[in-house]
Amino acid sequence: MGDTEVAAAQSRGPTGRGRVVACALAAFAVGAYATVAIPALVPAIERAWGLGEGRLGGLMAVHIAGSMIGGLMGGWLADRRDRKGVVAALLLVASMGYGLAALSLGRVWVLQLGLGLLGLGYGAAFVSGGGLLSVLFPSRRRGSFSILMVTHAAAGIGYPYLVSHLQRLWELGRLSFDVLLGAPLAMVALTLAGLGLLLLRLPLRFPEAPSPSAETPGARGRRASIAGLIVIVVLATLHGSADAILYQWITRFLTVQHPATPFPAAWVLSFYSTAYLVVRLGLSLLPDRVGRRGFLIVPGLIAGPLVLLALRAGSFGGTVTLYIAATCLYGLEFPASMGYAAQRYPARFSTLFGVVSAFNVTSAGAVWGVGLWIEASGSMVMPLSVSGLGFFAFGLVAAAWALWEMPRSAEPSRG
Repeated sequence: MGDTEVAAAQSRGPTGRGRVVACALAAFAVGAYATVAIPALVPAIERAWGLGEGRLGGLMAVHIAGSMIGGLMGGWLADRRDRKGVVAALLLVASMGYGLAALSLGRVWVLQLGLGLLGLGYGAAFVSGGGLLSVLFPSRRRGSFSILMVTHAAAGIGYPYLVSHLQRLWELGRLSFDVLLGAPLAMVALTLAGLGLLLLRLPLRFPEAPSPSAETPGARGRRASIAGLIVIVVLATLHGSADAILYQWITRFLTVQHPATPFPAAWVLSFYSTAYLVVRLGLSLLPDRVGRRGFLIVPGLIAGPLVLLALRAGSFGGTVTLYIAATCLYGLEFPASMGYAAQRYPARFSTLFGVVSAFNVTSAGAVWGVGLWIEASGSMVMPLSVSGLGFFAFGLVAAAWALWEMPRSAEPSRG
């Protein structure tokens, strides 16, 4: 059967649709906790468990790997079954992963298993959620996808402050490390379980009117379509790997390079999320066709050099300022590219989003590889510099793609 989500909401108004969207977005915000908390807690985990950079990189990578594999599974399921039900079921899987991670109690392998499972469930739910929103708001594909990204960013604003406060209590001896790590994970597990069950109960039963395909018929059109799909995957992989390296290692970089910091280094993750929220909210408010290719090409060409400068800044404030400035630019890359994909390949968007997530398993390898590189070299500047080069490469590939597509630009895409 096809999607079962759109016509009834149109007939009875936005009430039913609004409840489903609100419940799903709330779950995505809650479920993002591990994405923020694990990088923020890397220095504390290193001290409490005595892990080296290689094992720390492996710990961070297992969560990324789980989410990438889950994304592929979620996208495939969402294009073939009821998207709302798929999202709800996957949230319950993520809840089980959070519960397992909460019970790790100093056992690294249990934490890794829990992080892998929660990454699998949450990554799949997030990809399915992108497909759900694109179906519920078919005339605002880039906007709806950007709102999904904004929800994720909004969650990332508050969590670093929570983690920093709990870590401070641990440093003062008022909290055990098991409570610091496990209590929030357990609360997220319970909340996700509740939201997943609620989403299952909310009514949303209506078939989607099929969207016209944006792809050009004929052999030449099929070749162009396949080439476009490949480029989208390449762009997302470049962005995801570069972003993951910086996000996962920036807290430790700041504490190593600048031992006396004016505020907890984990707060920088909140600044990062704030930058993402602002620029992606702005992108969601623009008409879908405004700056469609410009938002793919320009940000990385500027952000890449800014990242390289940030890693070589002589002060804590300089590094943070340049890093957040770069974030404001490269934060546009992913929603712009996936919004364009939703416009051009509407019938296959969830599957494509899932493939993008699966190919971004390279992010896990990049994070782990950088950890091994740091451990071997004793320096963080050069290993992290590959992230800046990744953003710059994104802009170059997007520019080459735009030039290649220029002869076809007179032919409007429908979405």
